[in-house]
Amino acid sequence: TAWGLPGRTKSAEDLYQESREQMRCAFAVGKGRHQLCRVVRSVRIRLLADIFGVEHSLVCRLEISRSGKAVERRDLPTRRLQWKDTVRLYDMADKTLLAENSPYTEDWVRGCRRAMRRLGLSFEVQEAHLEEDLSSFQVEADQPSSGYPGLMTNHLTHEVVFRVAEPEHPAMKCIGLPSGQEFATTEGIASGQSSADVLTTMTFWAWERNCSMSASTTSGR
Repeated sequence: TAWGLPGRTKSAEDLYQESREQMRCAFAVGKGRHQLCRVVRSVRIRLLADIFGVEHSLVCRLEISRSGKAVERRDLPTRRLQWKDTVRLYDMADKTLLAENSPYTEDWVRGCRRAMRRLGLSFEVQEAHLEEDLSSFQVEADQPSSGYPGLMTNHLTHEVVFRVAEPEHPAMKCIGLPSGQEFATTEGIASGQSSADVLTTMTFWAWERNCSMSASTTSGR
């Protein structure tokens, strides 16, 4: 099998954790019920701020895993939506599975809020200091997975644009404003039953001068 190659592909254990423990993907049967596919729903945040009169976007610059592996990136803040039931085998013929507002995962609006809370912005700060601009919904159906070779994946992504109303406000200091400094966050993901089985990832964020930046993808999809 091509799965589980160090530094190249993910293992069956990774897929089990992603689905059953983290609830971040589900499985469905495709056409003719002969093909098993993976379904992933995500929210992607384009957070904008004026820094010295120039519009900037927040991007992930670097991720360092607990093992010490460092991966350079250029990604917008992204969070996988959690599924309500990952034991169930879904049917691709079910139109609500790939619908913009699906009943099978957590609400995508709440997913946005939780993604920004990861940056250090509480729900209260988001309500008071962020302005929602635009939103879009994108479907990438039946795409080969680079992380799990041979497993077709359906990626459904809500991209939402938020603007920082007052970059100079003290509440924005935690995300490097108003000067646009880099900052870091940590996130722990359970990989077992004990507190020792928590994989911690450190992420470094940077404010990038706005241009025609295309939507980035998540490595090892």
